Amino acid sequence: MSLVVKQFGTEQTVPSHRYGPHVRDHFLIHYVLQGCGTLTAEGLIHSIRAGQAFVIFPDQITTYQADAVHPWHYGWVGFTGDEAAALVAAAGATMVSPVIQCRHNLYAVVHQMQQDLELADNRLALTGRLLRFLALLSDGDSRRNSSSRALVEKALWYIRSNYSRAVTIDETARAVGLSRSQLFRIFREETGQSPKQALTALRLEEAYRLLLNTSLNAQEVAYAVGIPSASRFSAMFSAQYGLTPGRFSKSSGSGSQRRNAE
Repeated sequence: MSLVVKQFGTEQTVPSHRYGPHVRDHFLIHYVLQGCGTLTAEGLIHSIRAGQAFVIFPDQITTYQADAVHPWHYGWVGFTGDEAAALVAAAGATMVSPVIQCRHNLYAVVHQMQQDLELADNRLALTGRLLRFLALLSDGDSRRNSSSRALVEKALWYIRSNYSRAVTIDETARAVGLSRSQLFRIFREETGQSPKQALTALRLEEAYRLLLNTSLNAQEVAYAVGIPSASRFSAMFSAQYGLTPGRFSKSSGSGSQRRNAE
């Protein structure tokens, strides 16, 4: 079995601790021992509390933030390898549904990994702990796989496949066999957001990726993500990331990609 531990650790975060938006080249799983906060990924905002884990996927743009009053105390493990995707899938996590309710205290396993650093063959020990971590994660409560959740995931798949053109919410609703109002209702119930908010977030996440990894200018990126107005794109990007597309390109270095720990 090919598995490589890339990083691990524990932290008591400060109130409102924020990390992101960032992109990684490996899987990263946080287990929350105490506190609460949010994860933003794939155009969705997930609330995460003690006793839950959240999965970040390779090449996925994510931002997570601890609560201002009850910040997270968590442990995390980052890993890669040929079997990594299958093991994460076995735990029930997807890019659209990355939060897992856990039966076991995974924080203890991460703490044991820190102790394993003192061993002579710590690489083998760490791989063993990682397998234990993933086995306990997979033993969590099976989550509700409702028809509404399945329809939301289908709608998000359709949006991700078509956001680069002028796809509409009406068209998305028809693609999953619902009316616009029905799609809006199940989106609100399952994600707390509207389909339009998810579409906008996905477009901006892809714009972030393109500006970070290519030499395309702001106008070219705007058209690539289905926003025909460069000025509108600039305003939307600034509202989301705090910088204009041009300033972001200069600060990050056009065509470069930054990978981050934690």
